[in-house]
Amino acid sequence: MAPQVQVLQVAAHILKHSLAFGVGLRQFCDLASLYNNYSAELEGERLNQIYNRLGLSRWFTAVHQLLVDNIGLRKEKLPFPVSKTPSSLAIIDEVWTVGNFGFHDTSNMEKIEGDYMLRKNRTATLTKRLLKYFPYVPKEAFWFPFIHFFNGVKDR
Repeated sequence: MAPQVQVLQVAAHILKHSLAFGVGLRQFCDLASLYNNYSAELEGERLNQIYNRLGLSRWFTAVHQLLVDNIGLRKEKLPFPVSKTPSSLAIIDEVWTVGNFGFHDTSNMEKIEGDYMLRKNRTATLTKRLLKYFPYVPKEAFWFPFIHFFNGVKDR
């Protein structure tokens, strides 16, 4: 599989979890590892154009900043240069607070029967997350609930 395809697949997966209930540190480490191992083969300018066409460049600025500042990826290993800009999208804070699938967000979990946990306020939580991400990925944030609703209807 071409490195660009792997990067897009991992990045799309991270975005999906970010829009839903939360993403873990491991997913960002996977992306950093791909960038680190395939930096010479990624055709960075082409990847940058793909991100721009998909409307993901603002989100990737924040992700790349996280990879360099918090994961330890060397700036030269990023597929294309990005300017360090202050981002109001503090992704790393979210990783520490809610974790993968949001299972560490105790404010939105309710304990039921033994060790089982149940999400509460699902609609409010999703709405809040989608509004937070809307300035960075407007198309994805807008269509996310519709896609999941229709996928749920299809599976019934």
